Amino acid sequence: MLRHERVSMVAAVQRGVDGDPYGVTLAGVIRQLFVALEQRPLVKAFMLRDREVIGKLLRQAGVSESKVLSRATLVTYLEVLHARGLVRTDLSVSAQVNLIMATITGFLLAEPVLLDDRQGMVEDPADVVADVIGRALDPGRRLTAAEQRVVEQATREYVEQVVALSDAKYQSSLAVCTPARRRR
Repeated sequence: MLRHERVSMVAAVQRGVDGDPYGVTLAGVIRQLFVALEQRPLVKAFMLRDREVIGKLLRQAGVSESKVLSRATLVTYLEVLHARGLVRTDLSVSAQVNLIMATITGFLLAEPVLLDDRQGMVEDPADVVADVIGRALDPGRRLTAAEQRVVEQATREYVEQVVALSDAKYQSSLAVCTPARRRR
């Protein structure tokens, strides 16, 4: 069930990136991811390791199952941007991944507190998360049109890899579950 939700989530991210106000960029992907997480309480709970919501499932799951996003895929994506100076180069790729994950997790964890004051909020939390990450990793200069195309291509490839990885894990889990169902 969780893998199905993740497949659905990454497909929503893929569909949403093209129309995102931040464009086909790192910030656009992060915004779409945040929106998708907000719409999928099970995946969100799993990402946050919320034992109240999914306690038994968490205890049974392996470490790799707790990753909503593939760290390796994100690292590869950021390495492409980093090597070309399309994100900050004074931070290591590892630090950038940690910054992204901490920002997303922090906003998701803070949400219950923020919801109490949501009437006064003008900004959409997904926009704020995208803006924070976009500004934090901004290379400090305006990108050329050619560089913007590189960012767009790298972003599309990243999203496609995440979709393919998520789908492969889901299909693999179906293959593992099918024989058990037949024995019943």
